[in-house]
Amino acid sequence: MNTLTPSDERALRRIYRQVCLGEASYDDVRAEFPHLGWQFIKQKASDLDLTPKRQWSAREITTLRANYGRLTYAEMAPLLPGRTPHSINLKCHFLGLAASGKGKGPQRRYLRQLARDDRFFDDPNPVASYWAGFLAADGCLYGPPRRVVTMTLQRRDRGVLEQLRTDTRFEGTIKTDSYNRVRLVVSSAGEWLRGLEHNYNLTPRKTFTLTPPTGLGTVNARCYLVGLIDGDGHMRVNRDGRMIFALVGTEEVMNWSREIFAEIEPEHPRSAGVFQAKGENVFRYNVSGARVVKILQTLDEMPCHHLERKWSVPRHYRS
Repeated sequence: MNTLTPSDERALRRIYRQVCLGEASYDDVRAEFPHLGWQFIKQKASDLDLTPKRQWSAREITTLRANYGRLTYAEMAPLLPGRTPHSINLKCHFLGLAASGKGKGPQRRYLRQLARDDRFFDDPNPVASYWAGFLAADGCLYGPPRRVVTMTLQRRDRGVLEQLRTDTRFEGTIKTDSYNRVRLVVSSAGEWLRGLEHNYNLTPRKTFTLTPPTGLGTVNARCYLVGLIDGDGHMRVNRDGRMIFALVGTEEVMNWSREIFAEIEPEHPRSAGVFQAKGENVFRYNVSGARVVKILQTLDEMPCHHLERKWSVPRHYRS
């Protein structure tokens, strides 16, 4: 039976305070109370008014405006109980403070900690094209006033975010959320957003509107496709020993992917094309057999990253 003892309550207040300051995650909360159910813990935290609040009050916004430029996000957190440094950062961008030029003094010290290569997507190259494709599949882009790029993956793919940090020289940290997923958030990403839109047709709210890039050249286009596959592609060998490949996305991007496949290995006149499954908003492109093995081998030779757990399937199949 779930019971919160006085010592448990003190521990709960302490760990939730660390969560609000960005010093602990919800996974840490669970680990602190292995003898209590998660739903019970959340309810008790709510009863004790410990959980981060969703709506910003007028008083909180006044406090934020008064201290922006004087204090870092972490230094503002104690003045805003229930708010993490990350949530304060996002609210500053939403209010337009981060883009207004008011962020001086200590606030700038915090921003320097999150430096990155702002020009990373300005000039298409194999590595940048790969990441553009991956962001097209699994990234979230937010335009003005927020100007944020995020990527959230399963914990097993943490290495992907580590590689993205390395390639872009991004100094931010990878966070783990309450669903055990890993997440990377790049704030003040206006230069990235401009490069992604200009070179890759990648814009906010892209889920059902994404269009393929143009003018990249053969190698960059194929590297973009590899990134797209690493995010939204699937490879497996069926019971009959036949290689199966599937990709999902918008109709325009699926047709573009089909054209690249046909450039590598011409398709049979009777090959199935792009289709929309019943009850789904996305389109699918499926390929199987010896043809897709040859195509994947060509894409595997592109000078960009390849997600090991996916590309090991065709590699083992060929061997």
